[in-house]
Amino acid sequence: MFVGLQDLHPPVAVAAQYEKVVGARQAAEAKVNAARAYATQTNALAGSLARRTVLNAEAEATRAKSIALARAASFTNQIPAYRAAPAIYTERAYLQTLARNGANVRKYVIATTNTDNVILFNLEEKYERNLLDVQIPAPKTK
Repeated sequence: MFVGLQDLHPPVAVAAQYEKVVGARQAAEAKVNAARAYATQTNALAGSLARRTVLNAEAEATRAKSIALARAASFTNQIPAYRAAPAIYTERAYLQTLARNGANVRKYVIATTNTDNVILFNLEEKYERNLLDVQIPAPKTK
């Protein structure tokens, strides 16, 4: 069985109140739907941030592990080189460290005559820059 009613309206005396009730129900349903949409958006954002944090941590762990393995392999390869020539290996390691860590450090080369070509690196003594910042004029040409 089916009963269909068309164009039914409440009595004129209560029509305004009836429309307020219907409007309130629609407004409440709209707020519920807006809250569901906000929850979906917020949960998706939180999930993506959590996933990104986990992936960044995994990437950092992989990077740290790779660096540690590379250092271990480097150390393993250094032992035969040291055993083959300890003096040369030590001097080369010293000069590599000096070049790597002294890249942005001011260096002075003092050329002298009548020496036995002895090179001395004194890295402990600190000079005041203002004493060494003296500009040396270019030699005059004749």
